Amino acid sequence: MPMIRSITHKLLACFALVAAATVVTALLLHVLLTVLEGDQRASADSREALTVLEGIAGAIIVQDGAVGRYILSLDAATLEPFRGSGLDSYTRSVGQLRTLKAGDTAQLGRIAALDGAVGAWREAARDDVKRMTVTEASRKAMAVVRELLAEIRRVERETVATRSAAIDTAFAATSRAAMAGSALALVVAIGAWVFAARHLARPLVRLTGTMRRLAEGELDTAVPDTGRRDEIGAMARALEVFKANAVERGRLEAGRAAAERHRAEEKAALLRGLATRFQNSVGQAVAELIGSAETMRGGAADLIELVTRTDGQAGAIARSADAVSAHMQVVAGGAEELAASIAEVDTQIARAAGASDDAPPVPRPPTTPRGTWPWWPNRSAS
Repeated sequence: MPMIRSITHKLLACFALVAAATVVTALLLHVLLTVLEGDQRASADSREALTVLEGIAGAIIVQDGAVGRYILSLDAATLEPFRGSGLDSYTRSVGQLRTLKAGDTAQLGRIAALDGAVGAWREAARDDVKRMTVTEASRKAMAVVRELLAEIRRVERETVATRSAAIDTAFAATSRAAMAGSALALVVAIGAWVFAARHLARPLVRLTGTMRRLAEGELDTAVPDTGRRDEIGAMARALEVFKANAVERGRLEAGRAAAERHRAEEKAALLRGLATRFQNSVGQAVAELIGSAETMRGGAADLIELVTRTDGQAGAIARSADAVSAHMQVVAGGAEELAASIAEVDTQIARAAGASDDAPPVPRPPTTPRGTWPWWPNRSAS
């Protein structure tokens, strides 16, 4: 038998089992109830036939009594039941009996024989009326009628007894069939429920729990029922693909984060190297500029000393000294502005390096306020 692989087919199979058990039980009960109904109808017909037979016997007795009274009294009025009411009652009863036994061929034959015997008795009774005495022929005819009536009664009583026993048997069988069918339907229903709970409900609960854990980030959770060949297996395999994609996405994100950290570290290292080289080169230039300024200071001092010793050339030398002082002031201002620019550049480089990896700021070179250079000539001394 091929394995049922679809949940829909499994549910249909469970429903079909329950429906089959119900239908079988219903059919069995229908058959038993049909038999029971037939037995009850036959029993009722037999009971009614016995009642009709009593009416037939009564009508024959009434007719026989009328003939006997006429022979004794010679009163023509006493023959009325024989000729009228008794005969009509007999005719109606025989017709009713034939209707009741329309399906019983054997009983219909007995009824026909009874009707023929009654006809023969009536002929013999008419002869008795003419002879004014009861003849042997009428006695024999009446005996035949009574035998046939007794035979028909016996058959009907046996039918009633047989049908009653059959009714009892049918009732018992119907009860047993109803209980057996109910038990079968209950067992099938319980089996279908157990099957649905074990093969449908529990796997769905497991799959739902797995989905919840995966949604919460527990990517090491194993996906169950991936080997099933029904819709639950298809869902489990789709969930397995989702899990694999989530794991791969996490791996790629971790690699991307590591690469970004590496690039940030490289950028910070590059900025620190640039700051260090710039600081070294600018520091060297500033040192050279300061050395040049010191040299110029020495020259200016010598010039001032020369001017002091030469009184005759004081005015010209003073003007020369003022010009030199002006040039030195310009040089000093340029040096101060260069130092301020260098300090600003160092600050910007330190901020960029700190934004990359929180590196410590580059140390700034010391600055000297404008007009406080150690080699600046003291105009008041001149």
